[in-house]
Amino acid sequence: MIVLLCAVVAGGAITFALLWPVGPLLALMGAPFGASLVAGLTALYLYRQSTHPTQTPNASGRDALGNVTEARTDLTS
Repeated sequence: MIVLLCAVVAGGAITFALLWPVGPLLALMGAPFGASLVAGLTALYLYRQSTHPTQTPNASGRDALGNVTEARTDLTS
């Protein structure tokens, strides 16, 4: 929730700053929309990260290989 709160504040501030040259009234009216957009994108990103756990390369490699007991290096004969 803290991450989403920070995303809302950052999104509103960025939108406000970007729309300020157009006009202060438009900047005030557009800031909530920018804040909601950034919060929604952040929530979607966090949801996808929590539903798709990442695997470390060593763990997935160990699972794929199983137990390797002997490695042959001379393959010319």
